Amino acid sequence: MRHYDWNARNRLTDLYTAVNRIRKENKALQTTWNIHFTRTDNEQLMSYVKLTDDNSNIIWCIVNFDTKFKQAGWIEVPKKLLGIEGRVNLRVTDLLINETYYWFNDWNYVELNPSKYPIHIFKVEKN
Repeated sequence: MRHYDWNARNRLTDLYTAVNRIRKENKALQTTWNIHFTRTDNEQLMSYVKLTDDNSNIIWCIVNFDTKFKQAGWIEVPKKLLGIEGRVNLRVTDLLINETYYWFNDWNYVELNPSKYPIHIFKVEKN
C-alpha cells in the first residue's frame, strides 16, 4: 500500500492553496453563471471575466494553455461589460503574485510563463 504525505508542500500545493484562498475571498468566483470570455490575439491564451451582479467584485483570469513555453499577447478590455465609456482606466492586481498594473488602452499586453505561473488572476478596479 502506498503512503501519501498529505502535509507535504510544493509549488503545486502552494498554487492550489492560493487559488482556493482567492476563490473564497472573491464573491465573483463563487458561481459559474457569471463567466464572460474576452478576446485575445493568441490562441494559446484564454481570457475571461467573472463579476458580481453589482460589479462590486470583478475578477479577470488569463490562462496560458501552453505547458512548456511562455506565451504573450494582447487582451481586449470588454468595455461594455465593465461599464466603461470612453477611455480605459483600470487598475488590475494579480492576486497570485500581488503585482499591480495600470491599463489605459482597449488592448493590453500580457505574458505568461508556465515555469512561473500559467495564469493571471486579476482583481479589477475602475479608476
